[in-house]
Order: sequence, then structure tokens, then C-alpha cells
Amino acid sequence: MRRLLLILLIILIQLTQASASNILNYSDIILHPFFSEAPETGKTDWEALRHKGDPLAVTTALFNRLRQARTSPIAKEDASAALEMFLNRWPNTTREGRTFRWNYNQPYNQIAPGWWSGMDIFLSVVVLIAADEVYE
Repeated sequence: MRRLLLILLIILIQLTQASASNILNYSDIILHPFFSEAPETGKTDWEALRHKGDPLAVTTALFNRLRQARTSPIAKEDASAALEMFLNRWPNTTREGRTFRWNYNQPYNQIAPGWWSGMDIFLSVVVLIAADEVYE
């Protein structure tokens, strides 16, 4: 699993560096697997998502807000609040040396809380690259 994540990260970095545009400027056809169809106005209840403990739900919603933040000050402020929560107040993280993982707070089948998934780790990297582009 770690090898797969490393390969995906390398591919993502190479695509981002090789492209004349940033990741948020890719077409919706390419980005569709990474974002949800959330409303473009209002605030997201990030605390409810934090208590739910599902990193994939947070990163999907956050990526969508970062896409909207390019043209919406409300979305930019909302995404900033989410980044602060996700980076500083996520209830179950693993930090070991240079490793940083957001873990799930609920069990999955026979797996106890504290498990992690490559899908949300990959999307977390996409979100951090997108955040760097929005808040540069």
C-alpha cells in the first residue's frame, strides 16, 4: 500500500510540475472523481465533519471549496477554516517523523477505529497542493 501511495504521489507531482496550469485549472472531466457537488454559497459545517471522523468526506468537501475559492471570498474563508481544522484539530492523526496520516474515528467491518485509507491520503495531497495554489 505504501508503494502504491508513493507512486501516486510521484505521478501527481510530475503532472503538476509538467503542467502550465495549476491543479485547480484542470477540466471538470479530469477532476470529477475528486470533488463533490456542494452548494457554492454559505458555510460548511466542518465541526460536524470532524466529529464524523471521515477524512475522505472532509477532503472531498474541502477540494470542492478550494475550487470555488478561486472566485468566491466566502468559499475561500470557508476553506481556510477547514484547513485549520484538518491540519491542527483532526481528532485522530498519526505523526511519526515525516509521516502524517488522518485516521478514521469509526470502525469499518472488523477494523477498529484508527484505520486509514490510501484514497483519502492521496486526496489529502491533492487538497494541500490546491490550497497552496489558492493561498500562495
